[in-house]
Amino acid sequence: MAIEKAFETVYHQYKKLVFNVCLHYVLNQEDAQDVTQEDLGFTKDSTEFLHTEHVLLIDQAKHIRGIYNGTLTLETEQILKDIEELLNEQKKSNSKER
Repeated sequence: MAIEKAFETVYHQYKKLVFNVCLHYVLNQEDAQDVTQEDLGFTKDSTEFLHTEHVLLIDQAKHIRGIYNGTLTLETEQILKDIEELLNEQKKSNSKER
């Protein structure tokens, strides 16, 4: 139950942003809506969690840093690089605050 609630919160918080990113690439609102729902693994008329191969990387400021297909080696390698970069940015930011 807690996971479903957390995912629902993420869905509602980021669905417009993900939709706009998708729209930028597919240039069609209907297709962008379909891609948004597939990437988030959540349908607009459902509160039931659906398993999906997609992974979202979200930073501490709640910005989406990337959407990855976790079943593809190249994208898995990329998310690992992006996580490392994000952690390095966080370390630099923390050291500047001191």
